[in-house]
Amino acid sequence: MSRKTPTTDAVKIVHRRYYAKSPTRALQLGVARLNAAIAREIYALRKKAGLTQQQLAELVGTKGSVISRLEDDDYAGHSLRMLQRISAALNCRVEIRFLPAGPTQGSRADSPFRPTRSGGSPRDARAGRRLYAPPPRR
Repeated sequence: MSRKTPTTDAVKIVHRRYYAKSPTRALQLGVARLNAAIAREIYALRKKAGLTQQQLAELVGTKGSVISRLEDDDYAGHSLRMLQRISAALNCRVEIRFLPAGPTQGSRADSPFRPTRSGGSPRDARAGRRLYAPPPRR
């Protein structure tokens, strides 16, 4: 009978307790990591260009508070259009890739981005209504 050696690695303990057995929670962690990565990338590009948030906002055609929000790790409203505007102002491009789902990603039913209760139709999308809602906060 083989017995597992207990770990003292806090990251492994947290992962095993909270993420390994919950595909939904693991997906939410992935979304949070993606949002944080986008925020860090915007910040790094702005700093590399030697711009303040207000200066970048003027180049993009928005307010400084919007740039501040985009650089916040907890912000989940990054739009492709805004990212394209920022990339144009900083003389770079946005690249999006679709990769195979990893072992921590479940099915679409487990996705934190699920259809809203109102359903949604192409007409809703053209009217600018959100067809997908982020997961509820707990």
